[in-house]
Amino acid sequence: MAQASCIATIPLVVLGFLGGATDAQQSQPDIVFEEDFADPTLRAWQNSRDLQGQLSPIDGPDGIPALSIGLDEPASTMLSVRLPVERIAGRAELLDVWRKAENVKTGARHYYNAKSMLSWKAKGGAKPQYSGTQFSDFSGTFDWERHRYVVNMPEDLEWASVSMGLQACTGKAAWAGLTVSVDPRFPDQSSLERFL
Repeated sequence: MAQASCIATIPLVVLGFLGGATDAQQSQPDIVFEEDFADPTLRAWQNSRDLQGQLSPIDGPDGIPALSIGLDEPASTMLSVRLPVERIAGRAELLDVWRKAENVKTGARHYYNAKSMLSWKAKGGAKPQYSGTQFSDFSGTFDWERHRYVVNMPEDLEWASVSMGLQACTGKAAWAGLTVSVDPRFPDQSSLERFL
């Protein structure tokens, strides 16, 4: 009799374990786009063939591949990739990137800087929206830093993209290990800030 009750509990234990595995899978980030910069041709990126300035593969943090763009005169050079609307509409997007700046000087307007930017347009919107400069822009001189921020995409999303580059400024900026994902832990910027 004792054996029968022991055997009867095994399926319940297995089901409980499987339920836990499902919960763990649901809490994993859904990677929408990632770039490790190992391929210098940057196939996924639009505008990669007509960039201005010096484009160089360099070593990123801990020796991972990175991309550097330098401009001696104020100019704009930007790479962008369209993101899959069906996977991100109405969801919170987490941009996670390593970035570095060397003498990046802000241009004539406060938003003329180096950028790691999410942009999008909603069907009801009159013009594209851009992640705020406090999240996307950087300037000055600093070594590798990991930078993360969350942008909530509208339900009626028409298109969205991730961009990096220099806008109407000078200096050298670099990026490594860029990922755009939906992470259930971070439904908004404040939840990310509490985590960090």
